[in-house]
Amino acid sequence: MRVCWAAFLIVVLVTFPAPAQNTAARIDRIMQARFAGADFSGAVLVARESQVLYERGFGLANREWDIPNDPGTKFEIGSMTKPFTALLILQFVNEGKLKLDGHISDYLPSYRQDTGSQVTISQLLSHTSGIPNSLQSPGFLDGPASRMRYGVKEFARQYCSGDLRFEPGTKFEYSNSVTFSSARCWNRFPERCTSNSSETASSLRSG
Repeated sequence: MRVCWAAFLIVVLVTFPAPAQNTAARIDRIMQARFAGADFSGAVLVARESQVLYERGFGLANREWDIPNDPGTKFEIGSMTKPFTALLILQFVNEGKLKLDGHISDYLPSYRQDTGSQVTISQLLSHTSGIPNSLQSPGFLDGPASRMRYGVKEFARQYCSGDLRFEPGTKFEYSNSVTFSSARCWNRFPERCTSNSSETASSLRSG
């Protein structure tokens, strides 16, 4: 919340006319204070119309290798992709290509049948599937596994196909694996989306 508050102050500052140099100095004072207070680490870019008023990186992009943030640093957006995946799924449902009460195995024949035949698309989206969370796999985050590159089927087989933790639909449990599985379901329609990324698929569908 404190980081959001700092960002709001920046918006207020650039709303009112002021020399760009003065505005940049005021923004920098705010961001320096938030960074010094351990409230912010990242990259900031503030623009008015087509003019960039301020851009600067704060903190480290990689603490292990001591790499600093800068205005060009790329950040993993992580769970921000989950709502977009759900939106794409529902668009396919609306078009009759997927069914919320359809099962994983209906759309992904390569997925293990004993669990895929139990879990519905609706349960994937509502985190009530019982599929284990890939991030909680033993050693996944502590070892090199989380930094390796995987093929889609390989990752699904290794980290999204574990034994169900509970009967689907009986309990809520947040899981990153279910979003990955959901994305695989809409990726089966190559004429409307690709397996490259949710961003690519969203662009194709909006076009």
